[in-house]
Amino acid sequence: MKVKLISQASAIITCSDCKIWTDPWLVGKAFNNSWSLHPKPNFKEEWYNEIDYLWISHEHPDHFHIETLKNLPASFKERVTVLFQKKNSDKMPNAFKRLGFKTVKLLTHSKLTKLTDQTEVFVYQVGIMDSALGVKNKGFSVFNMNDCEPNANDYKIISKKFDSKIDALLNQFSLAGNNGSRENIPQIETKAKGILQNMITDHKGLNAKITIPFASFVYFSSITNKYINAYHNTVSDVKNIFDQEGLGLKALYINDELDLNNENYDDSKALKKFEEQSNFASLDYDSYPEISFETIKEGFFKRRDQLLLSYPKFILNKLGKMSVFLEDSNYGISFSMASGIIEKNLDISIDNADLIMHSQPFHQAFSTTWGVQTLGVGAQYFIEKNESTWKWYRLITNLNNSEIYLKSKYLFSKKMFNYTVARLKANGISQLLYRLKKA
Repeated sequence: MKVKLISQASAIITCSDCKIWTDPWLVGKAFNNSWSLHPKPNFKEEWYNEIDYLWISHEHPDHFHIETLKNLPASFKERVTVLFQKKNSDKMPNAFKRLGFKTVKLLTHSKLTKLTDQTEVFVYQVGIMDSALGVKNKGFSVFNMNDCEPNANDYKIISKKFDSKIDALLNQFSLAGNNGSRENIPQIETKAKGILQNMITDHKGLNAKITIPFASFVYFSSITNKYINAYHNTVSDVKNIFDQEGLGLKALYINDELDLNNENYDDSKALKKFEEQSNFASLDYDSYPEISFETIKEGFFKRRDQLLLSYPKFILNKLGKMSVFLEDSNYGISFSMASGIIEKNLDISIDNADLIMHSQPFHQAFSTTWGVQTLGVGAQYFIEKNESTWKWYRLITNLNNSEIYLKSKYLFSKKMFNYTVARLKANGISQLLYRLKKA
């Protein structure tokens, strides 16, 4: 088996009888233009003809990158099979079809699936959205963990699928957002260092032979979030902590390929290239256009109308009154999804608002189903107070984006029932308790 790094969370996994390309992102930006690729990819045209399967881990735009997928050759889309996690909704399979892909294969959580005579895969779901991919081929194994945060019980289940042998673990190594913490406060740096410790825990818990740093080859590329780059973990940071622990790690630069048969792979050139590109100050940064209050108001009420159709009133009552100060527009807004109120408020200032952000991210937060998640992943806001109410906004909009609706006609549907049973059978309760503990 071989692993070739393409970009961010994108790699080509070469097996003896097939090739799997994961999470293609080749052009453009992600998360409301708040993330950019760094280093830039350099995909070769001839590789299209070699790929048999396209795996998309989840719908976050650094994994399900619509601009990239739209621009893939039509002949490629007709030939390859898209692999995706089986969920409670047909939203993503339908999206693949609209993008021109002819064949979509849904993988059941934690179930080994034979792709070819010599290659087996399984998808492992963690949380509402994320999933990881396990690949087994002729005695070798790769586990692409992406953004997943498994717990100790997950380690046991995953290890059993691999017969306690993972040759290469692909794992995220740096920050993927900031849910409102103020610039330069200790929590951001602590969180970044915690990711390195999580990598060590994952490596040991899954008994991996080597870890490959992965899914953090981006920079925060707007003028409002570039402060996050100061806390970025470098590939050398990962290498150093793994060396201190005496654990195996191999760094791949863009288009580098690791043969799992090669015990003597030298990653020194890759490390040097990453160090040469570690100065974020010289990169490009964008600003957001100002959005009018009337446009913001229209998007807010459209989202409220949709939520009213999908959730009981007692749930929506959790979405109480909050205030936001829009820095670019220089005015405040009071809003409440529960009461159906959104209005300018001249008494709200940067000194007393619950939330602080620019007008375009605030508009996107409620005009799209994924917008509130994007605020955090894109590090596009600060929260000063009323955090308990904001957590409800984050939770309910997250469920809404995943099409987990809580009105009885949706909650007790056959598709939702089958999805819930499958998740609960494979560590779903343990995952839920683990996430609640971390919240």
